[in-house]
This record gives sequence, structure tokens and C-alpha cells, in this order.
Amino acid sequence: MSQPPNTFLSTDNVQRAYNQQRSFAFLWTFTKSKRSIIYCALAALFVGSLVGVYSSRFLGTLVEDGLVHRNWAVVRKLGFGILLLEVFSLALSFFGRTWLAVGALESVYQIRRTLFDHLQNLPIRYFDRQPLGRTVTRLTYDVESLEDFFQGTFSRMIQATFILISVFIAMIVTRPAFGLAIAATALPAIFATVYYRKPILHWNRELSKRGSAINAKLSEFINGLPVIRSFGLESWSQNKFDAKIVDQLDAGLQTNYINAVSRPITLFFSTFPILFIILWGGSLVEKGLMSLGLFVTYVRYSERFSRPIFMLAQEIHQIQTAMASAERVTTFLNEDVEAITFKKVDSPTRLSKVQGDIEFEGVGMTYDGAKMVLSDVNFKIQAGSVVGLAGETGSGKTSTVSLLSRLYPYQKGFIRIDGVAIEDMDRHWLRSQIGFVSQDVVIFKGSIRENLRMGYDVEDSQLIAAAQKTGLWQRLRDTGRGLDNLIYTNGTNLSAGEIQLISLTRILISNPAILIMDEATANIDPELEHLIHEAVHEVFRGRTCLLIAHRLSTLKNCDRILVFRQGNLAEEGSHQELVHQGGYYASLVKKGESIGAPA
Repeated sequence: MSQPPNTFLSTDNVQRAYNQQRSFAFLWTFTKSKRSIIYCALAALFVGSLVGVYSSRFLGTLVEDGLVHRNWAVVRKLGFGILLLEVFSLALSFFGRTWLAVGALESVYQIRRTLFDHLQNLPIRYFDRQPLGRTVTRLTYDVESLEDFFQGTFSRMIQATFILISVFIAMIVTRPAFGLAIAATALPAIFATVYYRKPILHWNRELSKRGSAINAKLSEFINGLPVIRSFGLESWSQNKFDAKIVDQLDAGLQTNYINAVSRPITLFFSTFPILFIILWGGSLVEKGLMSLGLFVTYVRYSERFSRPIFMLAQEIHQIQTAMASAERVTTFLNEDVEAITFKKVDSPTRLSKVQGDIEFEGVGMTYDGAKMVLSDVNFKIQAGSVVGLAGETGSGKTSTVSLLSRLYPYQKGFIRIDGVAIEDMDRHWLRSQIGFVSQDVVIFKGSIRENLRMGYDVEDSQLIAAAQKTGLWQRLRDTGRGLDNLIYTNGTNLSAGEIQLISLTRILISNPAILIMDEATANIDPELEHLIHEAVHEVFRGRTCLLIAHRLSTLKNCDRILVFRQGNLAEEGSHQELVHQGGYYASLVKKGESIGAPA
């Protein structure tokens, strides 16, 4: 299902289309592999409730035929039978709830896997507009809420429902008018439960929404901690974070207030059936209009009838929390995946060998459907050449290379590699043919081996051979490290130069036909600068290379330079040719500007 750009996840308001019923119906599809055990669990719980009804009926018989007439043989026989029935009912309840929890938790496991798989298939533009903390909340807090619900609340809710139905039927069958009267006395408790359902759901939604806002703000401040420290913004960030905490505190207090009011009221109303049977039933027994055994049976019925109502009232908080989480998870899973955003989907085309010829023909692209960030861009790049991309911030350099690997869709023109339109190629295969080295290299916590291998099935000898070509192996030997050494998250125990050497070594291991470098040599250690430049020349060999540079001196040795200005290709040529032309590029060189950040 597709959604408009202003979705629930961006506003934290649930779309009507994804209501509770549809959300749980959608999540029910994840139980497919475990439905047999779930159906067995439901059957066990239902039979257990029926056994409990028979136990209540025999209790009345025990009193009427045994205790009243002092027939101890009947007392022993029925007492033993009631004990067996209660034990059997307890066993069915245990196995039913256990099987239901197992089936439900296995289904939650499938939901977790599906969520992560869906996360990896969302388009990049989704992450451009969604705070990281909010997305993390969908995959953690909301799933944990569903897990808590299915692990306990769901089985208790099902069991309570079965008991209510079976006891109601038993009361009606035994004595219709009396049974209906007892059921009527339970209506206030049912109405109270239904009445408080909506405010509880509302404040649970608010609590989840404000919790995700805290996670988003926390993620933002952690990522920006170096800037906060550098500019002494601790008090400012604390005030901002406190405001989010206060918002969640208000929602939490409102939620607790609703629960504190609703539970005692529902408990009070839940006592009405038992009070009714004692007062009215007792008077009927006194007048001889009802046997003592039937009176005891109905006392037991009313007890079994009122207890599930109170149980549901106690669980309403968890039920409504799970409903809000189900809506959020469902909405997240209904976000358009990347394939839907492109012109053609699931193309199987793969070239036998990529040479690296690149052609942009009349390419136009917009992020928001209004402002064009690229307009009628035309150029050709021959395989094996090194081409630089220059221009001011927002001129379209990074947008251009992002289109090449289909990270974003373009709306006009054609992009071809070796004469084949990229939308006719398998997206995942296409990306495997394009290497990317940026100024901000992604390093994962793990060994150096794991960070070099990155999922490729390569031997250590191949890793070492690639590391020797880039100079990384020399650096590791000089510092007494090897492939087994641990790298901390984001490479905090590595220098900037070492991180770039790892990134360049990855390129040799993955061996892409096209290489994109986005200011990869901007911030490197002076002692490793020579080593890194040699590594760059090594990874250039036999590849089509695109260099985005903000320092024009970096582009001097490129075969050709593409100069972007306000989304248009303004000039192209070698460094010498462009300087000689005296145009826009020459003016930048003359000013000696270091052109801004990626666009």
C-alpha cells in the first residue's frame, strides 16, 4: 500500500486507513507458519472454559445432593470429580496459554525480521525526512510492546473471552431469566471498560509519540555531541531535551491517571453480579423458589463471569498500548519500498562485464516534486577515465552520482552504463558494480577482517594482498596490529587516515567497475597523506572514476572536469582548458575558493 509523503511516521498521527482491526489483521498474516499451534491453543483454552463450567455445575449438585442430605458418599464422589475437573481445566489453561505464547512469540520474531528487511528496502529519501530515533522506536519499543502483549495479555484476553461466553451460555441454558438478569448486572462494568478504552488508547498513542520524539532528539544530540561540546551548548541541549522529557512525563501522568480511575471503577462494577446473586438468589432460596444447589451453582457462575471482566479491565492498558504499536508497525511496513519509487521494478538484466562507459542524456531530477535540482544534464564519460565534478554547494554534484547508483529516482531523460539504461538493470547488481568512498567512512564495531570483508567470501590471503596494495597492511604492521584487532564503533580507535585506507582496501576487495570518491582525501593524517595518495592511484587502475572535490587543486590531474551550477552542467573540459576559457570555473580558481559541501 502506498502512502502520501506526509505519512503517519512523519506526523506521528495514525492514518484512518490503518485502524486497529486492519492492523491486527495485517499482523495476523505473520502467524501463517504457527497457526496450527495457535489453533490448538485456542481449542485448549475453550475446552478448559467449558470444563470450568461443568465444575461449577457439579459444585451445586454436591451441595444439593450431598451436603444438604448428609450423603457423604456423594460428597466424596463429586468432590473428587470437581477436583479432577479443576486440575484438568488448569492444565488446559496452562498448555493453551503456553502454546499461544509460543506461537505468538514466533510470529513476533517474524515481524522483527520483516521490519529489518523492510528497513533495508526503504528508499533513501525516507531516511532524509525521518529522524533516526523515531525509526528506531518503531523497531524496538513498538515491537517490544507487541511482544509483551502476545506473550501474556493476548492469552489472558482470549481465555477471559472464552470464559465469559461459556459461562453466559451456561447461565442462560440453566435458568434463562435469572441468567439474563445476572448478565445485565455486568453491563455497567462492560460499559466502563468500553468507555475508558478510547482515552487509554489516546494517551498510549501520545506516550509512544512523545517517546519516539525523545529518541529522535537523543539521537540528534549524541551525533552532534562534538559540536555541542565545542560551542558550550550543554545548557541549551539540556533545556531542549528537558522539554521533550516533560512532554512525555505529562503523557505518562495522564495515562496513569486514566488507569487509576478506570480500574477501581471497573472493579466496583464487576462485583454487581455476585452481589445480585447473593441478594436476589438468597431471597429466592429462602422463599423456596430456588434450590440451594442451583444457588451455589449461580454463585460460582457469577464469580467466573465477573472475574474475566475485571481481568480485561486490568489488561486494557496493555491491550491499547499494543493496538497503538500495531498501528505504528503496520504503517511502517506499508511505507513504499525502494522498488516502487523507480520506473521499472525487479529487472533481471545483468551485464556480463561492465566496461564503465557512462552517459547522461537530458536528465532532470527533483526531490520534492517541485524544485528541480538537476535540469537537462548531458554528458558522456569513457570507460577508464577519471572525471572530476566541481561546483558550489547545492549545484547538483552529489545528486548526479546518487542517480548513477539509483539511490534516488530521476524524472526526465536517460542514464546509461555501457549503452544500457540503468532502470533496465537489476538495482542490487548495479550497485555492486559501483564503489563509493566518502569523507565520512562507515566503520562497524568488529575486527579489521570483518570491516574489510563486508560480507564478501574472500580468504585472508586476498584481504592481505589488497591491504598490501593500498598500504594498509604496512600501517597495521608498523603499529603492531593484524586482521583480528578490534575496531570500536565508528572507528574511534583509528586515525582518519587509517579509516580511509580501510575504505580504499574495500574497493580493491569488491572490485567495482565504477568508483565514486566524494572528497575522500580532505581530512587525512599528514603522516599518511603520501600513503593514501598512492592507495588512491592504485584503486583508480582500470576503473571509471568520478571525483567530487571541494578543493579545486584536487581535480587538476583529472582527464576531464564537469562544472555544475544551479543544477545545470555549466562547463566541461580539462583543468587547463577551463582555466583558459575564463568562465565560471576559472573565476573559482582565480578566487582560490574551496567549494562547499556536497549537494
